[in-house]
This record gives sequence, structure tokens and C-alpha cells, in this order.
Amino acid sequence: MNRNPVSCAPPNPRRNGITLLEVLIALAIFLGALAVIGQIVSTGSQAAMSAQLKAESVRRCETVLAETLSGVIPLQSASGTFEDDPQWSWTVSVQDGAATDLLTVEAAVSRNGNSASEYRLTRWVRDPQVFLQSTIDTSTGGSR
Repeated sequence: MNRNPVSCAPPNPRRNGITLLEVLIALAIFLGALAVIGQIVSTGSQAAMSAQLKAESVRRCETVLAETLSGVIPLQSASGTFEDDPQWSWTVSVQDGAATDLLTVEAAVSRNGNSASEYRLTRWVRDPQVFLQSTIDTSTGGSR
């Protein structure tokens, strides 16, 4: 008559599962990390957009200055918008330079409503009128 004795010992105080408190703490850490990652992605997207606008403003400003110096745009103060995207505007300012035969040509490009995308380039060029006048003087002086 061997019987198995029935144990009246209390259950093992060490459980194999996790408690509700541990689940809540893990969830709070996860949500905090998710919020931080979302903020990093948002900041990165804004920086990428800003860099793209800045690069486009530099390219457009170089184009306007090159067109002005090549004669496509007259070498005088002017302004306008770009045909391909009217949100972008440009201005060209031509002023006398430090020397008598120099002109200061400044080109500025900006996107409407966004001052962060504004870009300016300044270049000193020889005054074409002085150059033409010296060419005429040389040619008439040599034929006498």
C-alpha cells in the first residue's frame, strides 16, 4: 500500500512568465524609442528638402549669371521668373565697380515664400563699352 503522499507545500514563488509591470515598462521603452526614431526621420527629411532647395538655387543662380555674362540677358539691372518654374524668381544688379573699367554684376535667385533657398553670386567683369571704345580708338588711331 504505497501511496504517494499528497504534498501540501506552497506553490513555487518563482514563476516562469513575466509580470504585467514588466510588460508595461517594455512597452513604454518601445514607444519612447519609436517616438525618437520618428523625430530623427522627420528631421532628416527636412534637412534633405532644404539641401535640395539650396542646390537648385545655386544652379539657377549660376545659370542666370552665365546668361547675363554671355549676353542672353542684357548687361543691365533686370528681374524676372524662370519659365520652367514660376515659383523661382531672379534679379540681376549691375553697378560700377572699384575701377573705371569694371562692373559689379550680382545675380540673386529665390523661391517664393522660402527665404532659406535664396542665393546670391557676385562677379566683377570688364565693362564692354570701355572695351569697345578702346577697340574703336585703336582701330581709328592706326588708320591715320
